[in-house]
Amino acid sequence: MTTVKQNLYFSNEVLTDLQCAADQSGCSISWLINRAWQISRERVGELPAGIDSLETTIGNHNVKGFRDGETFYATHVDGRPILEVLGDIYHPKGAEEKTH
Repeated sequence: MTTVKQNLYFSNEVLTDLQCAADQSGCSISWLINRAWQISRERVGELPAGIDSLETTIGNHNVKGFRDGETFYATHVDGRPILEVLGDIYHPKGAEEKTH
């Protein structure tokens, strides 16, 4: 495989998420982005041209995401990545693990 140097620009929030994911996986951001592209290539090709990025309030939470047709996909809640928020819901900090 031939590699080519390319500059990509990300928001600080996205770059922080990428660095955390790379650190947890023990890989580079470059490897992570390449792998994500390999996995999502077909899905990206199916996306319509005019996907709307939006920010809204649900209850007292600031929610960012995008709309694809009639479906809204949340990506961040109160500035935190949705996967991190879901992790806290299913594995609350300070909760003791139950043993049988």
